[in-house]
Amino acid sequence: MRATQTSTDARVLELPEVIREHVHFVDDPRVATLKDVPILVLDYDDDLDLAADVHAKNQYRRMVEAFVEFVRGLQSRQVAHDLPDSVPSFADVQRWTEFYQDE
Repeated sequence: MRATQTSTDARVLELPEVIREHVHFVDDPRVATLKDVPILVLDYDDDLDLAADVHAKNQYRRMVEAFVEFVRGLQSRQVAHDLPDSVPSFADVQRWTEFYQDE
């Protein structure tokens, strides 16, 4: 699945600084229903031990919290009809996850 860092609307500008370089928006014609859905991409390092590295663990926690708040903001505006239906429901995500796990 392709994802892009840039988007045509102002959502990229609304991203908190802590996650600005880590959030991408789905841009893949094979999954058109997911177009512009935000995804958080966290770096992975085999040498990283989050149980032992409190600083790294806190940094990841802050990034996930910021992403969750960002998505909640998108969803609340979607409910208010400010955005197109670009943020899927939890049930949709579960169905897509099960579908792609079968491959």
